[in-house]
Amino acid sequence: MKTLRFCLIWLGFFAGFIQANAQCANDNTLNTTISPTGAGFSQIVALPGGTFVVVNVCAGATYVFSTCSNTAFDTQITMYDASGNYLAYNDDGCGLQSTITWLAPFSGAVNVLVDRFSCTTSPGNTSLTIQQTTACGTSLPPANDPCSGAIPISCGQSINGTTINASSEAVDAICGSAATPSVWYTTTGNGQIITASLCGSSYDTRVEVYTGSCGALSCLGSNEDFCGIQSQYSFASSPSTIYYIRVTGFSSTSSGAFTLSLTCTAPPLNDNCTGAITVSCGQSITGNSALGTPETVPVGCGNTTAPSLWYQFAGNGQILTASLCNSTYDTQLQIFTGNCGALSCAGTSDDYCGVQSQLQQSTQVGTTYYIRVSGFSTSAGNFQLDLSCASPPANDPCSGAIPIVCGSTISGNTSAASPDLIPAGCGVYTTEGTLWYSIVGTGSPMTASTCGLFYNTQISVYTGGCNSLTCVNTNDNACGLQSVVTWTSTPGTTYYMMVGGSGESGNFTMNLTCNAPPSNTDCSSASQLCADTQFGSSGFGTGNVVDLTATNEGCLASGERQTIWYYFQPTTVGQIIFNVNPTPPVDYDFAIWGPMSALSCPPSAPPIRCSYSGIYGGTGLSTTAADITEGAAGDSYVSPITVTAADLNKFYLMALDNFTISYTPFVFDWQNQGVVLACALVLPIDLLSFSGINLGATNRLSWSTAAEQAGRHFIIEKSADNEVFQFCTKVLMQSTALPQHEYQWIDEQPYSGVNYYRLGIADQSNQVHYSQTIAIEYARTFHLYPNPGNGIFQFHSNDQEHIETVRIFNSLGQIVTSLFHVGNASNTTLDLSFLNDGVYQIRGEDNQGSIIFIDKVLISKSD
Repeated sequence: MKTLRFCLIWLGFFAGFIQANAQCANDNTLNTTISPTGAGFSQIVALPGGTFVVVNVCAGATYVFSTCSNTAFDTQITMYDASGNYLAYNDDGCGLQSTITWLAPFSGAVNVLVDRFSCTTSPGNTSLTIQQTTACGTSLPPANDPCSGAIPISCGQSINGTTINASSEAVDAICGSAATPSVWYTTTGNGQIITASLCGSSYDTRVEVYTGSCGALSCLGSNEDFCGIQSQYSFASSPSTIYYIRVTGFSSTSSGAFTLSLTCTAPPLNDNCTGAITVSCGQSITGNSALGTPETVPVGCGNTTAPSLWYQFAGNGQILTASLCNSTYDTQLQIFTGNCGALSCAGTSDDYCGVQSQLQQSTQVGTTYYIRVSGFSTSAGNFQLDLSCASPPANDPCSGAIPIVCGSTISGNTSAASPDLIPAGCGVYTTEGTLWYSIVGTGSPMTASTCGLFYNTQISVYTGGCNSLTCVNTNDNACGLQSVVTWTSTPGTTYYMMVGGSGESGNFTMNLTCNAPPSNTDCSSASQLCADTQFGSSGFGTGNVVDLTATNEGCLASGERQTIWYYFQPTTVGQIIFNVNPTPPVDYDFAIWGPMSALSCPPSAPPIRCSYSGIYGGTGLSTTAADITEGAAGDSYVSPITVTAADLNKFYLMALDNFTISYTPFVFDWQNQGVVLACALVLPIDLLSFSGINLGATNRLSWSTAAEQAGRHFIIEKSADNEVFQFCTKVLMQSTALPQHEYQWIDEQPYSGVNYYRLGIADQSNQVHYSQTIAIEYARTFHLYPNPGNGIFQFHSNDQEHIETVRIFNSLGQIVTSLFHVGNASNTTLDLSFLNDGVYQIRGEDNQGSIIFIDKVLISKSD
């Protein structure tokens, strides 16, 4: 009985499926309403063609609707639900008459239409037999629930079905989930592009395609959410190959009615490399990658699971820019050289402009470049391929490097430059344009910086010839998205600087400075430490003398890389504790020798404390540390030094080494417990304190004094690098009989970043004596939010400064537009909704044309 019932259901479904395209419209006239009472129910209704019967059905029950042997004219039967959704159809199921056997997947009303063939009315009556053959709630799976029952489907056919009551089935995990209800279909390949579509179905579908056999299926591909939450998958078919199509859902709870449509189209000529379409500079080509098929490409140059189309470009000696930024789906783009049988990857791009792609390629005359338009994962869709060409700048290759000197400020644009292959470990430049500069070493530290402006840069420095470069140093993101590289130059040596982008190209400004090394680069010139301070840079190689040897270096296994020397003298007992905090984080190491009755250089014995940790960040002496020395695997901190009465006024010698060789400044912060250090500072008055604090948009300096009789006035000086100080103001001394005097001064125009201040104290003969230097960090905050956004942005700022002009640049560094008389930085709305989706750089200027902020925003109106 179970076998018979199964066959009847399959027959009814199959009879409806194979003629799904011929069903009659749901526009007949109501005749009557029937409510079957259960299994065994049977009723004959007389009705003319062009009318319908409403039948109240229950889920799980099987129904038979038939005109067999009951009429003289050629009938058709069509079924719809109460919402007008098509359910089933039959014509000529029994001679010229019709029959449908249908398993109800829901409870409710259905319309059963009877029409004369060609969907017309008939003046004569027919008899429609309505039967309920099984009880409500009986759950029978569709006939094509297992793979072995797969129903054939061919090109141009649309089949309606349901996964309600279907079971799950084990499948290749690459293709889909074994826990979702599914039904199966099969089709035979014909050499064309076959598209299996579930678009327009009623639930969250997934479609999967397999090859092989039901007992040994192999995943060809799958898709979900191609059209809303419905699915569609296209594949290149091989003649005579059997393909299995699994219709399923997003999750184990996703099931319902669906329409599976199968279409076949001949693949486009440029579906593969050999049919690549020739393109040229200035063209914009539109296409649909869904018409193509996936193709194997060299490893690391794009995926092989997304459909792709091919184009070819004849090299002309210019820089080719291939862009998919105006496309509508998640693209990938690749460029190859060689030939279609042996391609070589020249570059690949994904998510250059949002989820779209763009590549630049330096072309050579006589070389053919193959461009592959593809997608991320299995993504496919409409695209626009824009091609533009530009002549490379003169300093695009290393051989054209422009000579510069210390103090130079260079502006450039890498958009039209070509990428360069460089030694491993010195930055990544394989897809973005680069420009080259050269400088002859002077023997001093050199710093190249792109901080503060424009796009996401990288800087790399080399020695050697352009054909045999050796990496000296490289940096990315030292100051936000921009770069700072510092290196120790050798007199007479030529250094090559390469400026490029980390995934971007555009305008940049590079400043080159050359600084003399600190005076305390040798042990014999060690500086005294007696207070917290911030230092501008680290040392200069080994200095003039190599002070560290195998006898005294302790854990400092690499010797002197950028070593500076200090000494300190405790005058009270307690514990010596300190922290060295470099900004940005780099790898500082240190060693301490002592106590000594007198300074002895170089040290004659191993250090009493030593840290060679490889961690980037703070280092020092800490109460939480138990070790006194550590190697590269250490945590950057060793235990404090306990000062006893026998150690008072003795010398401790410290070497602080920048393993990173970056000249990164650092704050030295004493955290001593009970220990007071001797200080050689001699002033004409008693300076009791000197400190400062950031108040948001300003910095406040405070100091107190006693016994001012030998002084005349104060001078406040400020520096951006702790080396060159500028006069700020003069403050007269109070010179009263009070035991203590208090002073304050507000810096209303602090530098962005760290500000260094020192107090000059003029004595009665106007000779100026300077205090210790203090450092205050001023972080001027400007940013736009929400980011990403739809184009309407608000300013967030800790500054009340007026923004006169806002300039907007695209991802190529090209100015898009300018807005004038913008408003106050703390309460202004910026409307950029007129711009297309993409990444933009926003630059604000005051009424003097000075730049006061730079930010990047992503406009995405679809989110």
